[in-house]
Parts: sequence; C-alpha cells; structure tokens
Amino acid sequence: MRQSNHYSTFSMSIPIILQSFFQILFGMADIWFLSFCSDTAVASVGYANQIISVILLTYVIVSSSVSIVGAQYMGEKRVEDTCRLSRDAVLCTMIVSVFLTAVLLSCNDLILNFLNIPDDMRRETRIYFMVITVGLVFQGGNTVFTSVFRIFAKARYAMGVGIFTNILNIMGDALVIFNPLGYDYDYIFGVAGMTVISNFAGYVIMCFSAGRMLNIRMKTGDSVPIENIRFLIMYWRQRSML
Repeated sequence: MRQSNHYSTFSMSIPIILQSFFQILFGMADIWFLSFCSDTAVASVGYANQIISVILLTYVIVSSSVSIVGAQYMGEKRVEDTCRLSRDAVLCTMIVSVFLTAVLLSCNDLILNFLNIPDDMRRETRIYFMVITVGLVFQGGNTVFTSVFRIFAKARYAMGVGIFTNILNIMGDALVIFNPLGYDYDYIFGVAGMTVISNFAGYVIMCFSAGRMLNIRMKTGDSVPIENIRFLIMYWRQRSML
C-alpha cells in the first residue's frame, strides 16, 4: 500500500512540475530566438515579461483555488458539482481575462512610463506587450484547465498538451526568426504572435478534451452559481494574503 501511494504521488507530481516549467518556457523561448536579432529586442521582451508575469501569477492563484475547492468536491464524491465548478471557473477566468486585456491595452503607455523603459526600447516593448496581452485570455484558460485536469487525476494529459504547445511555439519562433520564405515583417510581432497562436491551440485542445474525457462542456447559456464564485473569491483572498 505504501509503495502504491508513493508511486501515485510521484507520478502526479512530475507532470505538475513539468507543466509549470513549460508555462515559463514560452517567454524563455521567445527571448532566446530574439537574441539572434538584437540585444535591444531581448531587453524589450524582458521588460514586457515583467508585466505579464504579474498577470500569470493571478491565474496561478485562481487555479490553486479551483484545485482546493475541486478536491473538496471530489473527496465528497460530488462529481457533478466538480464539473460545474470547473466550467464556471474557466468561464469566469475568460471574462476576467477579457476585462484585463481591455484595461492593459488602454493603459499600456502609463505602464511603460511607470517602468521607466528607455525610449529606444519602448517601441519593441509595446509591440510584444500588446500582442501577448491579446492572448492572455487563452493563457488564463489553459492555466485553469490544467488545474481541472489535475482534479480528475489527468495531470499527465495536461503535461502532454503543455509539451505540444511549447514545441509548436518553438517551431513557430524558428520559422519567424530564420524566415526561410523571405517575407518582410516585424520579428517581435511575429514571435509574440506565435506565442498567442500556440496558447490558442492548447486552449482549443483543452476545451475538446475536457468535454470528451471529463464531460465538462462550455455552456454559455447556463447561469453561473453564486456559490462557486463565492468559494473561488474566498480562496483567492486567502492565497493572496499568504
């Protein structure tokens, strides 16, 4: 029995660790490929990633709240409530992400001024930041979906999707930077766009897989229970104060 429990814990922990690393790998891959272009581009992306990291931390806190509440429901054998909670969490994250995107896009000049970004890096930072901000809705959805798959003991599948999206991002970055077709475009815009496309592909896969494997379908016609929102807000506040 001890060996079985130990194996189960180990087999669940490794996918979680790797999937978290794959989320960070997006920014690392963008910086590495842009290093072939110029040092200014690398520094500009580094500035933009400081802002994006704060937003991604918010998604991590939300996903942790979903994991805690979902684990409680699964422990009580409330599978249907767990599915409803997961669907509500993803939909609410998408709504909040759209709101955050609108705010960040409208206040991007104020944010850049607050960070005291040099004038020679401001253009590149703004381009990368604005493109990545548009794709935050997919990154937020993927983060919450990952927690949902963990609740249902499908962490390996979430890890597999993370590997696929990172490979897709790396291939896209290489295509943009080395430009084998000889097109004329902005490299920073192309690299950021590939990151958004990769996250979008991962989100689509997660949506279909959640419906097929977990019986969780995104139904926009259903009302969102206030109980689930209250639980998520409560745990979010608790995690934020730690």
